[in-house]
Amino acid sequence: MMHGQRNIKLWEQVFDGNDVNEIFNSFLNTFLKIYYSSFFLIQVKNKMNQNSWITPGIITSCKHKRELYKELKNNNVILASYYRDCAKILYRVIREAKITENDQLILNSHNKVKTTWGIINKESGKNKKRSEIQALNVEGKNITYQQTIAETFNEYFIAIAENVKRQSKK
Repeated sequence: MMHGQRNIKLWEQVFDGNDVNEIFNSFLNTFLKIYYSSFFLIQVKNKMNQNSWITPGIITSCKHKRELYKELKNNNVILASYYRDCAKILYRVIREAKITENDQLILNSHNKVKTTWGIINKESGKNKKRSEIQALNVEGKNITYQQTIAETFNEYFIAIAENVKRQSKK
């Protein structure tokens, strides 16, 4: 059985049901089965541990602050003042922990300028990676242009739907 015929058989199951929920679940299962068999998971290790400055003490303090915040709903003025003081102290501790961590990264770096810019981008939120398909291999040809990749997916799924439709009319 050829690859295309096997996919047609998978898609035929989508149109067998009468219930909309059943048809949707069948479609989703078929789509995910083909998707996960086409794209493999690649693990990428991050060079910088982004939150290594978070200590067990900071975690405990954040939990305590969260609990205090929940108790603030009772409009306790004394508790509100205590909460503000705790929040200020926690803010300072976190800021100092980040500064210390960044100083250590720069001190231990071989390329201090690159590390400094990495820290600046991390703190400003500019180093967020977009997760998108970088390349698609279709019939031995690598496609890297995002618009072409999207159009290829559309054509593939439209062709499958048309084939299933033709097969069901026979």
